[in-house]
Amino acid sequence: MLTKEQFDRLKPFLVRKHARQRIVLYLLATSHTIQEVCGFTYADLKALDLNNELNSYRDEVINMAKYNETYSVNGKVFVYPGGIEFKPQDIYRIIRQATMTALGSSLGIDAFIKLIKKGE
Repeated sequence: MLTKEQFDRLKPFLVRKHARQRIVLYLLATSHTIQEVCGFTYADLKALDLNNELNSYRDEVINMAKYNETYSVNGKVFVYPGGIEFKPQDIYRIIRQATMTALGSSLGIDAFIKLIKKGE
């Protein structure tokens, strides 16, 4: 879990992002690898200890999957509507877009994590 200060640094990257993208950014900020994020299941998602704001994003992701009839406890969270699972390049794209929106320039994964964790 992130400290309040770390979460405050993460918040600008969550602006204008869908719930699923917000969860991706949170997972990366909490030191999950891109490969772990790509393999995340709904059971993994439910097991996360999240603050109230992130709980609402998690609920939105789960409810949307149930609505679309794509929910299964051991099913992958990060898939496209046709069932194609996210690949690492899809996660990198989310990071690039979020950092470009928040900072005006894109950051790689390591720089993004360093910024969130240490404010650098």
